[in-house]
Amino acid sequence: MRSHREASYAEVLRLLQAAEHEAASMWCAWVSDDVRQRLGVSATDEKVVDDPEYGDVLDAYGAICDALMIVRRLGA
Repeated sequence: MRSHREASYAEVLRLLQAAEHEAASMWCAWVSDDVRQRLGVSATDEKVVDDPEYGDVLDAYGAICDALMIVRRLGA
């Protein structure tokens, strides 16, 4: 039987993993698409990476990854 702490850890881990997956596979891609449309550039254009909105979404994704790494390191 898992303790409350272990169960809570497992749930936090699950939620962060889901957030990481969603941010990487969908959110960043949709923001990138929106930025490309707004700027009128192709997918390979470097202007997308330099756009502040896309930079912010990458920062948020990085924060999710950092939080997940810390939670994994702490363990239950």
